[in-house]
Amino acid sequence: MAAWEQNIEELTSLGVSIFAISVDSLEDTKNIVSPHLSFNLAYGATHEDANAIGAWWSAEGDGRQYIQPSEFIINRGGIVLGSMYASGPIGRFSPR
Repeated sequence: MAAWEQNIEELTSLGVSIFAISVDSLEDTKNIVSPHLSFNLAYGATHEDANAIGAWWSAEGDGRQYIQPSEFIINRGGIVLGSMYASGPIGRFSPR
C-alpha cells in the first residue's frame, strides 16, 4: 500500500481512485491509515468476502488466517480490466 500512497498525486491527477480492504480490526486499521494512507481502507474482511472476489484464504501454523492479496483494475463502468491473485509476495501490481 505504501507504493500506491507514494504515487497518489499522479494517480489522482489521472482520475484513478484507490480502495483497499483488510482483515484487520478497526483499531489496527486506524493505525495503518493514520498517518500513512490517504486513500480508503476498509476493515474486517471475512472468509465470505474472500470467496466473493475469488481470493485465496491462507492459514499460518499458529492458526491465524488471512486473505492473500488480490488486486483489480476496474473501469468507471464497473468492468474488470485486470486482476491479480497472489499466493505470496511476488507478482503484484505496481502503481507505475
